[in-house]
Amino acid sequence: MSPFLTLFLKGLLIGIAVAAPVGPVAVLCIRRALIGGFAVALATGLGAVIADTIFGSLAAFGVAAVSGLLLDHQNALRVIGGLFMLILGALTWRKTENKEVTDGAGGLIAALLSAFALTITNPITIFAFTGIFAAFDIVSHDMSTAGTAVLAVGIALGCAIWWLGLASIATGLRSWVGTHRNLVWLHHLSGGLLLVFGAGTLASLFFV
Repeated sequence: MSPFLTLFLKGLLIGIAVAAPVGPVAVLCIRRALIGGFAVALATGLGAVIADTIFGSLAAFGVAAVSGLLLDHQNALRVIGGLFMLILGALTWRKTENKEVTDGAGGLIAALLSAFALTITNPITIFAFTGIFAAFDIVSHDMSTAGTAVLAVGIALGCAIWWLGLASIATGLRSWVGTHRNLVWLHHLSGGLLLVFGAGTLASLFFV
């Protein structure tokens, strides 16, 4: 098998492995799919794809200066991310209408940016990539530029496959949930989970 094909396939699996754990972006994706539809859910997933690809590329290139900068400021990033989740959770909890702002490109961009912000403010993700790279026997300092690019494409595609699948499944559940019912329970559930994630992120500051 070609070394580039091997790297691509490894990147594909790494992308899925990193995207799969349930977190605040998954909560947003599912909620937005049930209320706003497939496009806004996919835009949410795309925001996470972009952030994860950036982290994966940094880990693959072994960019110590940038990753070190992120880790040096990880507490500040955790505060920003935690507060962002708390605010988003509180706003979601208080919603009483069954709609998402998805009209036109503006709504989709807002969905993408919110997911990107939640993902990129979690610098610990770069540790996850480093650990997974070790598990897949990928040594970053021996990687050529072309090899790293192929790996990054695989990671991006793997992440995209996961979010496409999640958005599709959640959108398919809309007919079962019922778009015309009162979904205040969904706002409370997703908002509550975001509040828990935000509180957990802030609480983690006391254990580092």
